[in-house]
Amino acid sequence: MRDVFECRAGSSATRHKAAVIAVALAGVALLSACGGTSSTADGEYLSTKSDDLIRLVVDGSSVTYTEIHCDGDLDDAETSVGELNESQTAIAWTQAGRFENSNEITFTENSVDIGGWEAFSREGSDAGKAVRADHDERCAG
Repeated sequence: MRDVFECRAGSSATRHKAAVIAVALAGVALLSACGGTSSTADGEYLSTKSDDLIRLVVDGSSVTYTEIHCDGDLDDAETSVGELNESQTAIAWTQAGRFENSNEITFTENSVDIGGWEAFSREGSDAGKAVRADHDERCAG
């Protein structure tokens, strides 16, 4: 009888241990999801300046602003890199180029506005496709 009791006790302890591990893993997964750096703002946004295509890439809290000439060359002097604040309302520029210090930033579903004077459309949105088509047309001529 003792062997049966020990076996059942072991089974119960094993089930309890498995339940505790499952709960712990679920907690880690939940914390990982909450603590991630990605956001709905992540993506590529486009604008134009003269014949240049302006690309703003948001990846988590990192933001990169790049100007691309019609020949495909990047304008390194205009490239800026920055970090979004936690509430995603400001960028602190860490690599000066086009921008220095910091700027306010506003995100909507398919657009970004920097400082109230530079607007970008999300790549792949209707407005983003129109920006790309306009740039391609200007550069083709």
